[in-house]
Order: sequence, then C-alpha cells, then structure tokens
Amino acid sequence: ARALSEAMERRGLSANALATASGVNRQVISNILAGTVWPDMFTLASLEESLEEMLWPQHTKWPTGDDGARHQP
Repeated sequence: ARALSEAMERRGLSANALATASGVNRQVISNILAGTVWPDMFTLASLEESLEEMLWPQHTKWPTGDDGARHQP
C-alpha cells in the first residue's frame, strides 16, 4: 500500500486518475491503499505499467549465513 501511495503522490495521481490510466477499478485501488486487499499479479502489473515503476520489491528473500540464520542485507 505504501509503495502505491508514494508512487501516486510522486505523479500527482488520484485513485480515479490511476484507475482510468491502468484499467484497474477505482475501488480496488482504494482497497489496496487501505491495506484491506493484496493485488493479484495482473492488477500489480497494470498499476506498475501505468505508474512506470515497480511497486513490488525485487528483494523477496533474506540471504542466509553459514549458520542458516537470516541476515539483513
């Protein structure tokens, strides 16, 4: 939700404007912003394409050390 909100703010877009640009329903965007739903991959891709930036982090797992414990990068 935070990444979407920040991307919209950087571009000066409202939920209505992003809905029009992306083809994603405005209520779905509002629900994502409120944190009540997670977007599916199709929705995420549509939003990322419209905003011209990635919303989902590339870093999807923590590196582990020799002891198998997770370590922050």
